[in-house]
Amino acid sequence: MSLRDSYFNGSNGIQQQMDAAFQAGIAYVGVGANDISTLSLGDRDGSNLAAGSGNPGKYFSYASPSANYVPWIFVSGELAPSVAGTLVQVTVLSGDSSTVVAQKIAAAMNSIVGTPFSSMSNANVVTMQNSASGVVILPISAGTLGGTSVVAQAQPGIAPSGQYSTLQQALQNAAAAGQQDFRLVTQGTGNMNGVTLRACNGNNLALRSFFSGIYYALAGQNIYNYQVQLILDISSNAGTNVIFKFRFSARFNNAPVNLEPLTFTNTSGFIGCGPNHQGGGSCGCGY
Repeated sequence: MSLRDSYFNGSNGIQQQMDAAFQAGIAYVGVGANDISTLSLGDRDGSNLAAGSGNPGKYFSYASPSANYVPWIFVSGELAPSVAGTLVQVTVLSGDSSTVVAQKIAAAMNSIVGTPFSSMSNANVVTMQNSASGVVILPISAGTLGGTSVVAQAQPGIAPSGQYSTLQQALQNAAAAGQQDFRLVTQGTGNMNGVTLRACNGNNLALRSFFSGIYYALAGQNIYNYQVQLILDISSNAGTNVIFKFRFSARFNNAPVNLEPLTFTNTSGFIGCGPNHQGGGSCGCGY
């Protein structure tokens, strides 16, 4: 191996170090929990979900660490069941298929404000997925739906990694406060050598690759480099912190705003200028 190749492609060559720094940046952002639970309605449709006027409506239940949710079915005159938790009325028609019932359950669940999950339906299956890192949505019971309906834990949640929870909480706090421009200082740099990143006050290829990995991971979360700026905190040698400067109020790449009309009516009969054409080329159009 030549001296040049030792620099570029050796076991500790610059290419390998840049790849490692890029992966470290992705890991630094991390991933959130992805807990998924399902309700399969089976043979339950609008006709057999009717409990009868004046009777408690049929229900099932899900729970998060902070709340229990009880969607119940209203077909014609049913009453809310006496079950502990947040009752969610789902209005269906007796002629609705199980697929339509699943769609209406998902829509009703999504209409609840402030829940840590989102709901979707596919055929006659309702899927509940957590929308906040670290939150688990547990299927408690198929309740009184009956028939072949069943709830299941499709994918147990995993613990969020990297700075995912920290970033998510900061974004939620800023949104709640109506902030468009704010910053967050995150502690440490995961498994990347902080001394390497701080070399030359951060003016090195390792830091650029590390930040590229962070930008790449954020783009996967629909946050792009024109909405966030990364700065290495070199104020202390005790640790290596990353400063995230979020800016959601700026125009794309500071692009100028075009205030001119996109079209105009050319009443002069000349090509290449506006309606105020001056003869003899005095307007500058050359005609």
